[in-house]
Amino acid sequence: MGELKTTKWSRQVTPENVWREYPRPAFARQNWICLNGLWEYAFTREEGPPSQFDGQILVPFSPEAPLSGVGRQLKPEEFLWYRKTVLLPEGALEKGRRILLHFGAVDQTGTVYLNGKKAGSHTGGYLPFSWDITELCRAGEQELVVKVQDISDTGWHSRGKQKLKSGGMFYTAQSGIWQTVWLEVVPKESIKSVRIRPDYENSLVRIRPQGPASLPVTLTVFENFTDDMLAGFLETGEIDGEKRFSLSAKCGREWEIPMEGFKAWSPEYPNLYGLLIETKEDRVLAYFAMRSCSVKQDSFGIPRFFLNNRPYFQTGLLDQGYWPDGLYTAPCDEALVFDIKAAKSMGFNLLRKHVKVEMARWYYHCDRLGMLVWQDMVNGGSAYHSWFVTYLATAATCLHIPVKDTHRRLLSRREKEGREQFYREMRETVRALYNFPSIVAWVPFNEGWGQFETKQVTERLRSLDPSRLIDAASGWFDQGEGDVLSIHSYFFSYSLKRDSAPRKGENGERMRAAALTEYGGYCLPVEGHQDSQKIYGYRQFRARDVFFKALEALWEKGVRPRIKEGLSAAIYTQLSDVEEEINGLLTYDREVQKVLTEDIKGLNERLLDSLKESLPAKSDCVECKGPEEPLSENKRGFTKQEKREGATATVIGGADGPTSVFLAGKRKNVSKSNRQMKWKQKMERQSEKLLPNAHTTEELKAYLIETYGARPIPEATEEYQFLYRAMKSNLVIQENPELLKTPEPKLPDDMEKLPEGRLERLFRKGRLAKRVKPSAPQALSAYMEAFECRMREAEKLPDDVFPMSYNVYRFPVLKEGKKMGEIRVELEDIRQKIGMSYSSFQSQEESVEISKDIIRYFGVRGEDIETKSDRLVMYLHFLGKI
Repeated sequence: MGELKTTKWSRQVTPENVWREYPRPAFARQNWICLNGLWEYAFTREEGPPSQFDGQILVPFSPEAPLSGVGRQLKPEEFLWYRKTVLLPEGALEKGRRILLHFGAVDQTGTVYLNGKKAGSHTGGYLPFSWDITELCRAGEQELVVKVQDISDTGWHSRGKQKLKSGGMFYTAQSGIWQTVWLEVVPKESIKSVRIRPDYENSLVRIRPQGPASLPVTLTVFENFTDDMLAGFLETGEIDGEKRFSLSAKCGREWEIPMEGFKAWSPEYPNLYGLLIETKEDRVLAYFAMRSCSVKQDSFGIPRFFLNNRPYFQTGLLDQGYWPDGLYTAPCDEALVFDIKAAKSMGFNLLRKHVKVEMARWYYHCDRLGMLVWQDMVNGGSAYHSWFVTYLATAATCLHIPVKDTHRRLLSRREKEGREQFYREMRETVRALYNFPSIVAWVPFNEGWGQFETKQVTERLRSLDPSRLIDAASGWFDQGEGDVLSIHSYFFSYSLKRDSAPRKGENGERMRAAALTEYGGYCLPVEGHQDSQKIYGYRQFRARDVFFKALEALWEKGVRPRIKEGLSAAIYTQLSDVEEEINGLLTYDREVQKVLTEDIKGLNERLLDSLKESLPAKSDCVECKGPEEPLSENKRGFTKQEKREGATATVIGGADGPTSVFLAGKRKNVSKSNRQMKWKQKMERQSEKLLPNAHTTEELKAYLIETYGARPIPEATEEYQFLYRAMKSNLVIQENPELLKTPEPKLPDDMEKLPEGRLERLFRKGRLAKRVKPSAPQALSAYMEAFECRMREAEKLPDDVFPMSYNVYRFPVLKEGKKMGEIRVELEDIRQKIGMSYSSFQSQEESVEISKDIIRYFGVRGEDIETKSDRLVMYLHFLGKI
């Protein structure tokens, strides 16, 4: 063990509160009992039970973990024994009830005894298992005993990064119970499991409840699934949510539920739907999401990762899932959330869970917070030949020399039992994790560790789950299988041009997307936050500024240029330090983040921008067959090409609503006065490139009246006159500033010119704030005063400067006949622009759907309605709102 033994959460862990959260959020029941806490333990060299126990251990922490209170390693020739007295809940032994005993994970082989009788045995240290123990129970207290054996890396079993003699890239071996243990009381005829298959293309979800044959069930889908909904169900059994669809069904077959108009799941918008499965006596709450992941060719014929039928660059971190106080077990649920949120705040949208299967709550948090997951299968096999799978493989990859996976001795897979166990655990892993929407890719092999029969493994994995991508061989020993040309690059440059996969497309084109699945590994030791004085990594730095400059060069020179060539994902090594491996962006104890959030986020944003710049303006939209994400939640912004083609959006302050949105569409002919000729020609050039089905504002008027019953605001009203003057003033200032006598207001000298984009791009990076001197509020006030003066002067110009037709319409937003709010739509003919604002709404979803419909009808290419105008940015900054 190293020097670090605690995290910021260690002191919060007590026998009374240790891991009390419901362990299986994707399949939740009310009647459960947590068995975590203090158990008795003993180490023996004999297989028989101990005559006495050595002390107490805090479950679910392994004996090697400091939080367990033991601090002793289980040797391969030893046995570890657990014992706990359990009191069943009242009525648990009544006729018609069954008692299930669940283990989240026990490493490596666990044999369970209840009241002196064997309940069962399970091998595989990373996967959940359970047994029906009803027949073994007795009245009163129950004696629960668990025997564990773990031969770690001395055999062929799956072991991940564990090693009895830890060091370098391999870490402290751990053993025993390391995930939650719990009891569940269920009816005799209960729901065993559920398999959920979203069909993005056909707007439906397929649900197969498992239980006694033909057991009647009711499937109810809810509009939203939240953490509060789960907590309420577990506490009271009630569900506070809006029902979307209900279906009477039976167990044992797959049922289709329509999902027209669904909200797609993505890291930006992690929309989840609740699913209640009910029988006469049993109730289970689950959830699902609508999303698709695939490899398709973009408009240039380059294979790329698509998320929800759109090209999507995945920028991620390698995540080992180790903790100094709990080893494989995070100290608490809050710690799991911390890691995911830290990665998201730095601009990453992907975590690769590296050769470890995490507890179910980690995947649940990725689902609800919005984090893509590449899930590794846990590697195994006999002792690895480092000279072959590390050094020789690295050189062979650099020289583009293919190496077959038929060398079972060199790849440590001679034992038939080990190969069979791998297939068995792969099947169990897919079954256990299948319903988590955050998982978008499986990774069966990493760097040749125990690799064998890659083609057969890939085919079998595809048959288990055809809905996800497969990175068949991460790093090297590529056999041309799977969906990914997977590259590890720590020392040498890499190429995307060579792909050993056979041509699989209809026209013989390559259909594997390129991914940099490991790179970087730069070390920055932080004094007082290291687990070891030894340092393992690929480049070492001592100063933070030099460390970040090296990262910046790596991102800008090693990753960004390759995106245009087809690079579709990049996974940096790694999220946190682990023992001697000091190459994380976080220290091992999660106390220090080695780079500023805004700096690393800026690097990742540039990667995402590079993908947009690598695609033509109309790219891939023709392939978008599924529903699009809600317009009001789309944050992608406009590409330069879209701006050139006339798609614009500006948000200004709205008196009666949170936003007011202006969108450019196709204009109709305007007056041919000399004063307007220049503007007319400009608009005509812009109109030529807009969508062919774009409608004019005049056509939109009729659509609003017919479809939504819109009513105009009379011109004589004070509201109309106010809006008209504001619109005309903006038109004059933007298009004919030379008509005004007042000089254009200038930004203070100590502030850079405001860039276009969302508020976050201006202020989260701190670029603007860093340049604001103490006198800035006064300077901003002067700027705003000059701008308002210019607006007032523009208002006084005669109407014939820009004669325009301007109309304002209002219509209610209804839900089940009840008015939920109101939408105001402003139509300006001369620029063919519309403005929309919501007011007094209780449910935004209906307003969003109406707005999306209007914008699509109007034929606008752009979709971002969050782009802020300079005027609003300055105004909010002046008021101290941002």
